[in-house]
Amino acid sequence: MPQNTVAPPHSLDRRIEAILARTPEELALLHQEALSRIRPGRPLPEGKTLSDVFVGSLSDINDDDDDLVEALDDLS
Repeated sequence: MPQNTVAPPHSLDRRIEAILARTPEELALLHQEALSRIRPGRPLPEGKTLSDVFVGSLSDINDDDDDLVEALDDLS
């Protein structure tokens, strides 16, 4: 039987071609739409930097790890 080599209308190649063929105006509109969907974050606590808040949240994770290791040591 002969094989049909016609690409379906929604093939990956056609989608890639459409993406690459976008005009600067279309790209600007897509960029603006994406920016409009970003939710504002919570404000940082007074006197804290993003680094302070992020590193401070990691200490809780390390405490949990220490507790788990200690519990495993008790079991063995």
